[in-house]
Amino acid sequence: MRIVVALRHLGYLRHYAETLQILTRRGHQIHIGYTASRDKHGEDILLTRLQTACPSITASALPARPKGWLRTRLTQLRTFQDYL
Repeated sequence: MRIVVALRHLGYLRHYAETLQILTRRGHQIHIGYTASRDKHGEDILLTRLQTACPSITASALPARPKGWLRTRLTQLRTFQDYL
């Protein structure tokens, strides 16, 4: 099974690293998407170690959200609510 994990930044990997390793041992392919790349407390090193231990884990930066996305979504929700 292919699994996609979306994280705000790589710092969250410390919470999910063990679970991701277990899933790869069971034969799953995992792709990690992250929005912010920062080198705080060795977060990039944690990703590198995880990918070395589990070659079926891949990672890439997610595209930035367009400006005003939240306002657009809220407007869409209000419009949808009118139809309920």
